[in-house]
Amino acid sequence: NNAQGMWSYSTTEWNPTRLSIDPEILATGGGLEANGKYYVNRYREVMGFEEIATLNYLTSTWKIYDGPYNGNIDYVATTMAYNPLRDEAYGCFINAERNGYNFVRWNYDRFLPSATICALERPWSGCAFSSNGTLYAIERNGDLYSVDIKTGAMTLIGSTGVESTYIGDATIDPATDTMYWCATTDTNYGLYSVDITTAKATKIYDLINEEQLCGMYIPVTAEEPAEGAPAKISSVSTSFSGTSLNGKISFYSPR
Repeated sequence: NNAQGMWSYSTTEWNPTRLSIDPEILATGGGLEANGKYYVNRYREVMGFEEIATLNYLTSTWKIYDGPYNGNIDYVATTMAYNPLRDEAYGCFINAERNGYNFVRWNYDRFLPSATICALERPWSGCAFSSNGTLYAIERNGDLYSVDIKTGAMTLIGSTGVESTYIGDATIDPATDTMYWCATTDTNYGLYSVDITTAKATKIYDLINEEQLCGMYIPVTAEEPAEGAPAKISSVSTSFSGTSLNGKISFYSPR
């Protein structure tokens, strides 16, 4: 019953650690970290009523810093990513007509869409920026692409061989350019590493409680880098949607 909220996951073995007792930190409509704050688009549907809210938290305390503000359906993303090199955020968002998805530049600090770049043929399961500022996206069918942030043009790198039916997310460790991806289906809940040059996916471990990890990011370490290189990352912070009911994850996702 206390599954919702912000957790830290190791990149080597399943051993989640709770970071916040606030169960309202739900990145069910996308989430990202930027400049010491965690930005959340929260989507819930209960008994036919929708809640769409945007807000942010201080990552030092996990207390609300600003919001919540009411949002529209086109504020809801399947995945979002922040590029620190350009101080910009992008993602795959539901369109206003609720019949497709758009590639959108998201004005994260104003909780608003900045520009719709193009329509997307299929929804993304996860997206993230590499250390050189290239955006990578995985469609729910498991295909990995590099994405031109100016035009939205997608270049296929290859298939991971893994599908993700339900909401999840991805992030990239800037020290190694390894992508970490949460893929979820009716029978598979796993954390994977993905080689962004070949699309090869390797399961790191099963998500034993059938978690769905959303709003994933790599926290910046305070350690001194060795010879000017970023320190090695040992954990991934995530926000995942759902509550545990009889051993199953129940979640609300616009589809």
